[in-house]
Amino acid sequence: MFNAARLRQALSVLVTPQLAEQTMVAYRRAGGELTTSSLVRSVRAGAPAIAMGVPVAYRVLRSSADRLTAEFWTVAVVGNLQGIAPHSIWGRTTVTLG
Repeated sequence: MFNAARLRQALSVLVTPQLAEQTMVAYRRAGGELTTSSLVRSVRAGAPAIAMGVPVAYRVLRSSADRLTAEFWTVAVVGNLQGIAPHSIWGRTTVTLG
């Protein structure tokens, strides 16, 4: 998650080139904030931590023979042993494939 080259490599196996590029654009936008967060700083310092995301539900918004747009509801649990009590973060993401 903190290594753009490894993320790009994983995406090349899992998704289409178009979706991989969209994901990398979003990653670059969020990367600065992510790498300076207290959770990431503590992980890099070797502190035990948890950061796990899980899709909870989805809804297909539009579909055709070669395109699908869906909305995903997700929850992430984050926390560490250096003062960040475990808590949940809920989110919603719209993805278009095709």
